[in-house]
Amino acid sequence: MTQKQGWIGDPVVKDIRTTKAESETRLSKLRQKYPELLGYGITRGSGEHISVLVEKTTPEIESLFRKGIRGQPVKFIEVGHVVALTDRTAEFRPLIGGISVGHEKITAGTIGSIVYDQDTNEPLILSNCHVLANSDTPDKERALSGDPILQPGVYDSGTEIVATLYDWIPIHNEVTVDAAVALPITDVSNYILDIPCVTGITSPKIGTKIKKSGRTTGLTEGEIISVESTLDVDYGFENIRLTDQFVATYMSDPGDSGSLGITDDNKVVGLLFAGSSKATIYNDITNVCKLLNIKFIPYGKESTNGDETTTDEIVFTEQDMITIGIGLIGLYLTWRSGTNLNKVLKELETRIPPVPSI
Repeated sequence: MTQKQGWIGDPVVKDIRTTKAESETRLSKLRQKYPELLGYGITRGSGEHISVLVEKTTPEIESLFRKGIRGQPVKFIEVGHVVALTDRTAEFRPLIGGISVGHEKITAGTIGSIVYDQDTNEPLILSNCHVLANSDTPDKERALSGDPILQPGVYDSGTEIVATLYDWIPIHNEVTVDAAVALPITDVSNYILDIPCVTGITSPKIGTKIKKSGRTTGLTEGEIISVESTLDVDYGFENIRLTDQFVATYMSDPGDSGSLGITDDNKVVGLLFAGSSKATIYNDITNVCKLLNIKFIPYGKESTNGDETTTDEIVFTEQDMITIGIGLIGLYLTWRSGTNLNKVLKELETRIPPVPSI
């Protein structure tokens, strides 16, 4: 007697692989309705099962397969959010955050992100002093302004100069940051690999969940476990005591130095510079911005109550606003004098500070 061929929950009519193959079209339609259903395969339990690959198991998804697929048993496998893996040690143009970089005399670290000079709005590459300035110290000159910066770093077979060393804080006892910036000579983007949105900066707080995008371990997550911390860090040539640091759970390996710590609400909180097999150490980003005279420009979109809210906004300093005000007054006075409008607009362009593109 021939069994009726149905679908989910119907009696077994074929071997497990044939059943899976013949069900693919209808399984694909289910994926369109339930995006958390990522795919299907074959796995083993007490015997062979059809594996249902899901981002996360939910009661609704489980109920769809409570009788299996055509009677064949299923097994749910949670695989999380699956993304294409990127080689962060490869060449990237434009330059972005989360990729390999380094001074010509070091191995490799990470570009934290593109930041901007507070006074000139000039784009700059942010990372550590020991990444971009060869661990320069006050008593031993290890780097000079204008030194070549390579992307990828030397350890990753990089040979192309993409920037020159611009500003840095020499490493010494009681310093609060291990930070430096470089002036790019190629195209840049505010984007940080695998970080879809940055909205600003914030101060570290115990218990805050953070993520980072780094050259070696990619996108990882952790939690802040200590703030306002003073600790000794082994730089190889000397142990240096840094103050006002914060400590997170383990979330990095060598080569991740220079990565940014970013909160769940998409604010930059720290600059990663050191760690161990048990913890990761960050500079407070407010100290970094103050000492290097830099700012972040928000990018991307964030979700608020299910609705997308753009954060692509321009951040002007107080001095910028004063300059713009003077420019607008000049525009009005020039217009009142009867000057051609095109000439007025060209004059205005010279009075308003340049705005970097998002």
